[in-house]
Amino acid sequence: MLAAVKGIIQGNTVIIEDEDMCEYDGAEVVVTLLDYPTARKKKSR
Repeated sequence: MLAAVKGIIQGNTVIIEDEDMCEYDGAEVVVTLLDYPTARKKKSR
């Protein structure tokens, strides 16, 4: 089965709102990042 839910990363935890994830407790998951962080470090020259 493949399911998609929207969430937010806080530290090393994915926060999912408005979804009952209890039935998936212990399941393997794949996390896909939909966009990159807006602030990127500049490389030193």
